[in-house]
Amino acid sequence: MNDQAPSTPKGTDPDPREPAAMRVEAFLRWAGISRFLFYQEVNLGHILPKKCGARTVIPVEEAHRWLRDLPNFVRSPKPRRG
Repeated sequence: MNDQAPSTPKGTDPDPREPAAMRVEAFLRWAGISRFLFYQEVNLGHILPKKCGARTVIPVEEAHRWLRDLPNFVRSPKPRRG
């Protein structure tokens, strides 16, 4: 069994000043969503949180994936005034 951490390409090491995960409250502020919508997204499988003891945390990569996977806003054409 290999106990070494997998090597990462140069320049892709995580920034040690950035957290690897955030608690639910921090995620809610970061994403600008309600707790109700958060748990709705979790129940639908759109957000995949982790458990760390009694805490629920969202890995930063998961938060970015969730945001990236949201549908794009499509603007409806304005009705013409006649």
